[in-house]
Amino acid sequence: MEITDMNGQKIMVTDLGKAIAQAEAFTTYRHEDSSYCQLDARQQEYWKHILEQLTALKNKQSDYGNRIF
Repeated sequence: MEITDMNGQKIMVTDLGKAIAQAEAFTTYRHEDSSYCQLDARQQEYWKHILEQLTALKNKQSDYGNRIF
């Protein structure tokens, strides 16, 4: 499985569940030093995008698995 990040880079996903858990965790990370607030905002946006991509992939797999042939 593969997703594309905000910078157009392809990311290979080998364990979707672990990838979602990691992205969820990273969306909440912030520096204690408020001088990093702009960096934190960009990082949160990046990981939110990744999480959306992963969730869409999971939903697509789930939809495919629920089809009747």
